[in-house]
Amino acid sequence: VVIDALTYAGHRANLRRVEASFADRYCFVHGDIRDPDRVRVIFDEHGIDTVVHLAALTGKASESEHFRVNADATRRLLEHASAAGVRRFQQRLL
Repeated sequence: VVIDALTYAGHRANLRRVEASFADRYCFVHGDIRDPDRVRVIFDEHGIDTVVHLAALTGKASESEHFRVNADATRRLLEHASAAGVRRFQQRLL
C-alpha cells in the first residue's frame, strides 16, 4: 500500500513502474498520513505487517509545518502501526 498526499513533490506517474511490476499486491491510496482516521482504516483494511516510511516535508515550509509533517505525523504513524501489530517499521531519515 502506498499512501501519498501528492503534494508539490508527489506525482502518481512516478509509481507507474511499481504499479506495473507488482499489480497483484500494489494499492495506491491518495491520502495524508496526518489524517489519523484514514490511516487507521488503511491499516485495518490491508493487514499491513511492514511499514517503509518515506514521507517528509522538504523545501520552503515553516518550521511548525516541518514539525507537523516530519515529526508529529511520523509519531502517529508509529502509533497506528503498533496498534495494528506491524512487525517492521523502517523510516528514511532526511
